[in-house]
Formats: sequence, C-alpha cells, structure tokens
Amino acid sequence: MFPKPLVDYLVQFHCRRDYFECHEILEDYWKKTGRSNQVWVGLIQVAVCFYHYRRGNFIGAMKLAKKANHYLTQEKHQLQQLGFASDLFLQLIETTYDKIKNEIQYEQVDLPIENEHLILECRKVCQKMKIEWHSKKQIDDTIIHRHKLR
Repeated sequence: MFPKPLVDYLVQFHCRRDYFECHEILEDYWKKTGRSNQVWVGLIQVAVCFYHYRRGNFIGAMKLAKKANHYLTQEKHQLQQLGFASDLFLQLIETTYDKIKNEIQYEQVDLPIENEHLILECRKVCQKMKIEWHSKKQIDDTIIHRHKLR
C-alpha cells in the first residue's frame, strides 16, 4: 500500500536514527520516480535537517528546515495521503526550526504518523530486522558523522 522506500525511511528515522541513510533511501526513490513529486524532496530535507542539527551545524539545519517546510506545506495533501498527520508534521518542523535557531541541543523526535497501516508495515520491517520501533537508544559516532565515512 505504501512505497517500500517510505517504510524504509521511517524505520531508519525512528529506529536507527540514521538520517543520512534516510536521505539516501528517498533520494534514490525520488530519482527513479521522475523527480516530479516534491513531497519526497521535503522528506529528504527533513532527514538532512536532523542530520545537521544533531551534529551541531545549526546554519545548515536551519536552511534545510526552512526548505522542508516550504515543500511540505505545498505538498500538505500528499503528505497526509502518505500517512502523516500533516498539520502536526509542519508544526514539528517549525518547532524544530525555532530550537535550531536558539541553538537548543538536539533531541530525538518521531514523525507524526497517523495511518495505522503504515505503522504496522514499519513494525513488520522492524521485527524482521530485530530492531525496536521508536528506539531511544544512544546513537554511535559512525551514524552521527556518516558523511565522513563515504
């Protein structure tokens, strides 16, 4: 029902907190689907925003939060069709932008998913991978500074 890359993105975002991998997953999908659907760009930018934010790159994170907010506001209806609570999602981006602007330390967040079928699909993938949905475990430096390992 939902594109596999979306499910994989959400599993990486909520379980491994590997925002770099989120970016990779959706960028590949976006390129394969013809680049016309800007909701994917917004979701990619959300992941990269959190990647920069966690690393303390506040300027980069603010730019990406602003861009993500722009794209996802334009694609609000599609964001909802993908299973997200679109108003809460946009509010999360705005709140995150304010935290970044004020250089408040990064904290893990969960994207507001309202579609139970999407959550179930994510949980099934987690079960196969033997990882916890909505994990709050400590993230190691190899994920935090992933771009340096390319």
